[in-house]
Amino acid sequence: MKFDQCGAMRINRFFNACQFRISDSDKFCWGCYGNNAQILDATVPLKNKPRQFKAGAQIIIDTATHTVFEISVADYTWNKGKGRAFKWYNPEYSLIHDVEAARRGVEHADQAWDNVNYKRTNEATVLRHIKSLFGPAPRKKKKKASAPRKLAKAFKRKKAVGRR
Repeated sequence: MKFDQCGAMRINRFFNACQFRISDSDKFCWGCYGNNAQILDATVPLKNKPRQFKAGAQIIIDTATHTVFEISVADYTWNKGKGRAFKWYNPEYSLIHDVEAARRGVEHADQAWDNVNYKRTNEATVLRHIKSLFGPAPRKKKKKASAPRKLAKAFKRKKAVGRR
C-alpha cells in the first residue's frame, strides 16, 4: 500500500484552514473511494444559536494511504441565508464518483442542499473559503477621535500638568 505524501499535506492544510474544529467523523458509505474512506466534518456554530451553523467543511480521505478524495465547504449565512457551497474533487477519482452517482440514480450529484449546488473549483479556492469562514472574527476598529474631542483631551492633560 502506497502512502500519499501529497494527500497528507492536503489533510494538514485542511486542518489548519478549519483551525482543527473537527466535529464529526464517519465511514463514507459509497464504494467509489474504497473501503477505508472516512469523512471528517468541521463546523462553526452561529453565535447565540448553538444548534444552527454559520459554516461547515468536509474532507473525505483514505485512512490507510491518506489520499484526499474531496474537500468541500458550505457558507449557510451568505446572501441572507440562501447560502453557497464549493467543492474540490481529486481529478483521479472524480469520474469514479460521478459513475457511482449515476449507478445509484442520483440526478444531482453536485447538490449541496435544497436549491444550492456545489460549485466545482480548485483546492486553493476551497481552502481559502474555509479559512475565511473558520478564521477569527474581524476585530472592531477603534473610532477615531474628532478634532474637538482631541482638543478637549489635550486641554485636560494641560490642566493636570499645571496642577503638579
